[in-house]
Amino acid sequence: MIDGETRREFADKKALVTGGSRGIGRAVCLELARRGADVAFIYHSRDVEAGTTAGDIRALGRVALALKTDLADAHGVGAAIDRAAARIRAARYSGAGGRRHGQLARDRRAFDR
Repeated sequence: MIDGETRREFADKKALVTGGSRGIGRAVCLELARRGADVAFIYHSRDVEAGTTAGDIRALGRVALALKTDLADAHGVGAAIDRAAARIRAARYSGAGGRRHGQLARDRRAFDR
């Protein structure tokens, strides 16, 4: 990478990150945005941190969508995925627990499997 040049391998891609308001999830959100992705992220309760993450993503010129929900609530997660898909057609990645998932479920029945 040339000094000061941003890698754009995720240009025009869409991503969904869980645990995106702080820690590793936040770092993943920001790196995806730096590399050109629009980012939706799920967070549980840290509204101020989620707002900061979303603002930082937008400052990088990307679309940001903060989705407040509890990952233990399958219905809430399904609704968050539906909102992300409608807004930015989310792709994939889970920062919470460090697990990476395959294709995101497009509806609640598939998510529950």
